[in-house]
Amino acid sequence: SPSLQAMRYELNSRVKLTVTKVKMITKLLNEGKPIRTLAKNFKVTETQIKRIMRGENWKEVEAAV
Repeated sequence: SPSLQAMRYELNSRVKLTVTKVKMITKLLNEGKPIRTLAKNFKVTETQIKRIMRGENWKEVEAAV
């Protein structure tokens, strides 16, 4: 289940990503999908995808199975 911090992220109306989307991004990164493609598909910056990949943002969210 999502952590309290993850739920707070979703409550912020300015946030483009949700726990579900981050799980999918992490899964796709693990499968080798290009960062640029993910950024375009999820309408976020490549920097945001890289931060998710490095665990700087959304580190409490595990990849989708």
